[in-house]
Amino acid sequence: MGHKDIIKITDRYLTEKEAGDVAVFAPLATLSLIRNYKVEKKMKAKLPDVVKDILVCPNPCCITRVEPVETLFFVEEFKQKIFLRCDFCEKFFERSEIREYKT
Repeated sequence: MGHKDIIKITDRYLTEKEAGDVAVFAPLATLSLIRNYKVEKKMKAKLPDVVKDILVCPNPCCITRVEPVETLFFVEEFKQKIFLRCDFCEKFFERSEIREYKT
């Protein structure tokens, strides 16, 4: 048997962009829209093409580490792994290499 994690967000619905951001962290996630205690709709999270201003580039020489700019990563999937390319330093990182996030 597999494992399930649940994140409950009340009084609002995720936008398509926010659902894509979830997919970067959990590419196999299923999002359920629940109204009046019933599942109204289920959808698979889809990886976005780009991720803006959420992740921090792990490259210590990247300009985004010292300048107050929005980070931008291009998302690619290859052999069931997620890779992100920083728009500024142009380095590729496997999703698991990125450990810092903007809050």
